[in-house]
Amino acid sequence: MHRTGFPGRTGRPRGHTAAAALGAVALLAAACSGGGTTGGTGGSATTSASATTSAAVPPGDAVGALFPSASSSLHICTASVVDSPKGDLVATAAHCVAGTGRGMAFAPGYDAGREPFGTWTVTAAYAAPAWLSGQDPRDDVAFLVVAPRTIDGRRVEIQQVAGGNPLGGAPAVGETVRVTGYAFGSLGRPIVCDRPVSTHDGFPTFGCAGFVAGTSGAPWVAAAAPGHPLVGLIGGLHQGGCRSNVSYTAPFGATIRRLYDRAVSGGAPSTLPTPGPDGCAG
Repeated sequence: MHRTGFPGRTGRPRGHTAAAALGAVALLAAACSGGGTTGGTGGSATTSASATTSAAVPPGDAVGALFPSASSSLHICTASVVDSPKGDLVATAAHCVAGTGRGMAFAPGYDAGREPFGTWTVTAAYAAPAWLSGQDPRDDVAFLVVAPRTIDGRRVEIQQVAGGNPLGGAPAVGETVRVTGYAFGSLGRPIVCDRPVSTHDGFPTFGCAGFVAGTSGAPWVAAAAPGHPLVGLIGGLHQGGCRSNVSYTAPFGATIRRLYDRAVSGGAPSTLPTPGPDGCAG
């Protein structure tokens, strides 16, 4: 779903009207929307839980807000640091990125305008061939390379200060994941929910109310698994969904692992297409 944070439709606000109103920034915002499900297609997911947005629930250090540029105060998607040999990789939804991604900015641990680990600049993006050619929702994942920063006179990679979750495989049905995202806007607080996973049409599914505009790319972290691996992120079917109470992820498997390996090896980066319609009705 295009979670833009703009009103006008039931469930989650939609993106194309906002894109016309705000130009390029809103177009990216429209693409960074988060999960849900269209009416009647929610599978077995339930919505008895609601996300929590509170100072009492701080974000994981590796999770943060994604901005279209370092000068923008408007966070449009969510992203998280992924464990890698160099320590410079961030994961988000592919539909959160258009073009090369260069110049986007990521603030891990972001909380109501506070940037405890600073802002890190994206230098390259990697997406799977099926996303680049046809925006296959099963490959709605992008890995972003961020530039190092100089801190206290030394060159530092983002993982050294914010940590990172290892890349895992798709979660099993019934496995509990923690999902953390940021609503579209400025000065946002983290939205957090722990819920068991179900499945719909081959897409892992997460039922929790409150994952509104801007939460696309929000990491799904396996709560009980050793190392707390990244096992999904809001995106996939309908670019994450059509309402705020049920979200999807692309199934993490061999294709996502190959994409990660390409980003780690420094292969040729991608130029991502402008996201097309998400297929939601209304």
